[in-house]
Amino acid sequence: MKSFFVLAFWFLLSRPAPAQSVSPIDSLRLRLANTPADTSRVTQLLALAHLYVFKLSELTPDLDSALLLSRQAYTLSGSLHYPRGQSLSYLTAAQAYKEKKDLTKSEQFTRRAIALLTKHGSLEDQADAYIELASFYKVSQQGFDQAIRLNAHVISLLKRSGNTLKLAHELVHRGDLYQLRSDNAHALTDLRQALALYRSIGYTHLQHLYDRLGFIYSKTGDYEAGVRYGLLAVNAAETAKDSFLLGDVCNRLGGTYRELNQPEKALLYYNRALAIGQRQHYKSTIILLAITITDLLPIYGKVNAKLRAATALNIRKAIAHLQNVVQERPADRSDLDCRMAVASCMLGYYDEFGKQYANAKPYCNELEAMLHQNLGDDYAVFIHSVLIPHYVNSGQYEKEERLLVSNEKICQKTAYLKQLAANHLWWFKLDSARAMYPAAIGHFQRYKALNDSLLSATTHQKVAQLEVQYQTQQKEQNIRLLTQQSELQQSELRQAQTTRNGIVAGIFLLTGLLAVNYNRYRIKQRSNLLLKAKQLEINQKNQSLAQSNQLLEVQQLEINQKNESLQQALIEKEWMLREIHHRVKNNLQVITSLLHSQGMYLKDEVASAAIRESQNRVHTMALIHQKLYQSDRLAAIPMSEYVTEIIDYLLESFDRTDTVSKQTDVVAVELDVTLAVPLGLIINEAVTNSLKHAFGPNERGSISVSLSHIDSRTYLLVMQDDGKGMPAIVNPAQSRSLGLSLIRGLSKQIGGTLHIGQDGGTRISLTFAPETVPHETTVEA
Repeated sequence: MKSFFVLAFWFLLSRPAPAQSVSPIDSLRLRLANTPADTSRVTQLLALAHLYVFKLSELTPDLDSALLLSRQAYTLSGSLHYPRGQSLSYLTAAQAYKEKKDLTKSEQFTRRAIALLTKHGSLEDQADAYIELASFYKVSQQGFDQAIRLNAHVISLLKRSGNTLKLAHELVHRGDLYQLRSDNAHALTDLRQALALYRSIGYTHLQHLYDRLGFIYSKTGDYEAGVRYGLLAVNAAETAKDSFLLGDVCNRLGGTYRELNQPEKALLYYNRALAIGQRQHYKSTIILLAITITDLLPIYGKVNAKLRAATALNIRKAIAHLQNVVQERPADRSDLDCRMAVASCMLGYYDEFGKQYANAKPYCNELEAMLHQNLGDDYAVFIHSVLIPHYVNSGQYEKEERLLVSNEKICQKTAYLKQLAANHLWWFKLDSARAMYPAAIGHFQRYKALNDSLLSATTHQKVAQLEVQYQTQQKEQNIRLLTQQSELQQSELRQAQTTRNGIVAGIFLLTGLLAVNYNRYRIKQRSNLLLKAKQLEINQKNQSLAQSNQLLEVQQLEINQKNESLQQALIEKEWMLREIHHRVKNNLQVITSLLHSQGMYLKDEVASAAIRESQNRVHTMALIHQKLYQSDRLAAIPMSEYVTEIIDYLLESFDRTDTVSKQTDVVAVELDVTLAVPLGLIINEAVTNSLKHAFGPNERGSISVSLSHIDSRTYLLVMQDDGKGMPAIVNPAQSRSLGLSLIRGLSKQIGGTLHIGQDGGTRISLTFAPETVPHETTVEA
């Protein structure tokens, strides 16, 4: 049973706390007295108002002071003709009215601030105002939808402003809204993007984000990821000494371990959560203690007797502490989340300890009343998960069946597979109690199938990943082994050749000795015996030499076989390389399709044009890999075909095939891929600029691209159109447009000399030599 009311608690804490001035209020007042009546005084008035609004122990006089300061700032801004100051004064007043619980005035002032800031404020000012407006929407399905639409506008503003930290905060906030709306896929997308942004700027306070990721992964059944991010959240919270969040994280980790059927580990983190909750005296203490106690009850009987007794004692102590907190802070009892937490906790407690159904009845009635308030799917599923077991244990089968039917519909609609599995288990218990055994068996089988799929899906994925890694490592090891064997064989061959040369030299030496001996034979007859002995020795060495030759032939045969194996391995590697190029080409085509799909939904023509140009650049690189895997050479590109395909694709992309003609004169040459990629991108940018700017919508014209030899080592690339040319005020060498920046950057990378001029249109020429291109080339603007 998972405590879903913690989601609403997250929603209240999802936005970062407003920054407070380092200086005390008195210090800021003193500085304000010495500040002249200019825009800096407006800024200090609003800063002092913020201090009053966001004081931890804010009182009505403090909020009245904030409103007075915001009016002073508004009046001064009007006399200074400073509309931004007036806008921010409205926004500060809206925050003060919200703290005073006057939501009507707060929303009115917020909308006034938005109207002014849209004209006179910065992008961040507008984002702050829309953030304030989004806070007025209630925690409901319709409220979430409206808040998400406003949040999307906030994110768009922050992306344009370049404030990475604030953008990451808003992505986290929208991720919370998505998961409160049960849209877990979009929630995970936003939270992972926020994590990447935080890490890119070195932001380290990630305990809240880790906790959100762990919660959602566990909620969707990916318990391994839930545990991983939960442990990261524990470490980050301990490092930051964030004891408040640490209790909630420990409770969630306990629930995840409980779902993994590891009660001892679950109990360890539940006990930590109980200890932390009893040390705190915040509003959230009620929720934290109730969550922990509610999750503890189903597993306290699954451990050994000694641990079970200690657990029961801890639960009773926590119940007593929870009741004391509720009595000491009666205002919290009006809060929906607190009331739901207490009711679910006490209902489960009375069911588990002594079957005290009479004591549990008031809490049961309270939860039933909440169920009819249409609070949203998450709340409904949670209340079902509390009431259905109660009705099973107390024998109220008709009420249980009614809730089972409605709960199953919600779980199927929201894809809560874990809760759907639990619902079938409750059906099984109900049918078994009513002796409806065939139906009970069917529900139990569906429960087992869903539960097993949740526990095994992640494991299967990890096993598949490990198998891929193992196969890759095995292939790499085989390649290394073949290389080592080849080197060893070459060494043995060199040794054999050295031995053979020594034998041949010995033969020549023996031949010389024979000649000398023969000469001496004629002189001395007594040397005949010696000559016969020498002859016998020579014969023996000849036999040894013959045996050595046979051994060399066998070794040469083995070497030939090994060479054939190496050749086969080389063929396989070439095939793998072709497959890599094929897959890279497919991936780039997928990116092109995604960009095309994104562009179809854009209404902004500038954004659509940017998407289309990015799509063309990706297609230009995809052509490279297509050429490579289709060619016999894996590192060279036939430039004539490549250039023609780029121009044809761009003409079709801009729908100018009927109005703009092309002329190509490319020498038959194949260039290395490290040179062909930047050249293709340069041609893409040049032709794109001509199609965008050189001709009117229906104006006819032509574009020519030529690649020719200057000498044996140097090439000349010329791209020219007969359009209206560049405006006189544009300096091609200093223009910061993306297209010209790419052309200049790529030309510099390949060591080329770039010239852009006017010759009956725009003419771009590039002189380059392949020998000057680095082995690895990257694209830089």
